[in-house]
Parts: sequence; structure tokens; C-alpha cells
Amino acid sequence: VAQMVQRGALAAAVVQARQWLHDSPDSLAEHRRYHRLLVLDTDRQELQTHGQQFVALLLKNRSPSEALQVYQDCAQGAPDYVPASAAVTLVLAKSAWKKHDSALTLQLLRGFDKRFPHHLLVPEVYALIVRVLYQGLGRHDQAQHVFKGLQRRYPHNPHTLDVARMLHPQPASGLSASLGRV
Repeated sequence: VAQMVQRGALAAAVVQARQWLHDSPDSLAEHRRYHRLLVLDTDRQELQTHGQQFVALLLKNRSPSEALQVYQDCAQGAPDYVPASAAVTLVLAKSAWKKHDSALTLQLLRGFDKRFPHHLLVPEVYALIVRVLYQGLGRHDQAQHVFKGLQRRYPHNPHTLDVARMLHPQPASGLSASLGRV
């Protein structure tokens, strides 16, 4: 395949790599090879289609950083590209947040509740958005606005309560307050 690429026969290399992937669909090495070729190719649709499968496989194999990179390769030049799965979306967003990439985290979560209405992960997604806005970007007013929506829709959800504690910490009470005066 490398020789084909060096000779300028990228299309033939893609066909060969696709065949190898077809023969070994669970092989991370074959997915990686095919992905690298698709990044070089001009067929963005095939890159994005394969990216959906490859990201899920990488996450299944506990490789969130690589999955996030594959997502970014697929989304480059295609701002509407999003993971097809709610769970994959959230795992990628959490991975981006761990890397302190607030913009990418929000890009992944944008429109989540519209794409996956009534999904069980919606409260957790809203909570992560509040956290990113508040802690990552310092947009406290926007964070409060999203929090109010979360609180209205999911008042007793543990994620709502967790974000409430972050936004409205309780003052020290009892013994701690007394010790503070000594």
C-alpha cells in the first residue's frame, strides 16, 4: 500500500486497504491503515462513514485519545459532522474536556438534545456543558442559563444536584465555621 501511495496510485491503495479491512473487520491495524489513506484521499464521505465505525471500535478498545483524533480528522472541513451515537458523543466530549479543550467539547455536545431527545444521557450532557462554560470558559452567565434549563427539566437528577453544588457552594457550617473564627 505504501508503494502504491508513493507511485501516486492512491485510489488503488484505498481499494486494497478496504479489502484488507473487509477481511479483518475487527483489526485496529487495518482500520488505522484505511483511515490514514482516507485522510489523504478526497472522498470525505467515506472518511466520515468509516470514522463512525472506527471511533466506536477505538472506544470499545479503550483508546479515547485516538478516537478523539479520528473524530477531528473526520470533522475537519465538515462542521456538521457528529458521532451517530449518544454514548460515543459523550465519551468523546469527556475526553476533549480532560484535555482542556473547551471548544471541542462544546462542538461535540452542540445540539445533543435535538439529535437524541429524551435520551438518558441528556442531563449528564447538560451538566458537562455547564461545567465547560463555567470552569473552562468563564462564561458564568451562560452557565447559569444552561443550568436553569437543566434544573427545570431534571430537578432531581444527580447531575443537576452536582452542578448546583459547583455553581452555588455552601458556606462552611458548624464546626468548620467555628474553627475559622479561632
